[in-house]
Amino acid sequence: MNVLLNGCSFMDSYYYGKHFNRLLNATTVNLAKPGSCNRRIIRTTVDYIEQNPVDLVILGLTFYDRQESPMANKADPWVSYNSQGMQAVFSNPEDFLHITEHKLLGDYILSRYRYDINEHYLDALYLDLKMLAAYLREKSIKFCIFNTCDRHHRVVDLGPGFIPFSFIGNEYLEQNGSICMEQDQDLPLNARHHYGEDVIILVKRLLEYIDNNV
Repeated sequence: MNVLLNGCSFMDSYYYGKHFNRLLNATTVNLAKPGSCNRRIIRTTVDYIEQNPVDLVILGLTFYDRQESPMANKADPWVSYNSQGMQAVFSNPEDFLHITEHKLLGDYILSRYRYDINEHYLDALYLDLKMLAAYLREKSIKFCIFNTCDRHHRVVDLGPGFIPFSFIGNEYLEQNGSICMEQDQDLPLNARHHYGEDVIILVKRLLEYIDNNV
């Protein structure tokens, strides 16, 4: 079985691949990247499937207000950003023609969060997810999509393969004994990173859902 994982930093743990490999007797690829937005998660998932055999997709969605645009001056121009600006793992000043351009783009991003980006972007996310689900079903690829961190979701029924978004993976880990990174201990439960072996707590919960619903 070929398993594809994707997400942001909350899914960027060696142990997710290790546990899914062992429990499913699978070969697992993890495309998770810190700072990712949901559009990047969806886009790179489809890109990978177009080039590689995949039997099961497991996606951990991130905060809805992260966005991406093709801004950088490099082979992969897509840059994820949030209300603090461009995510460092996606770009740095050297990716732009001059430092002024980098500063102007940063100002543009901040202006978007003042006037544009709000919770109506959840509707766009749900539409993206519906189209992704149709794509995966057309290819007979099983999938499990869940919410790692975001507390803004509304009640929405996207069908089988989607764990209700009231379930928050990071909170589930905390509530069931997983130990977060030391530097995250003062953060809200939904924003804490878990990188140790004990992420198996969440892996087993996801596999339970897959066995019963996918």
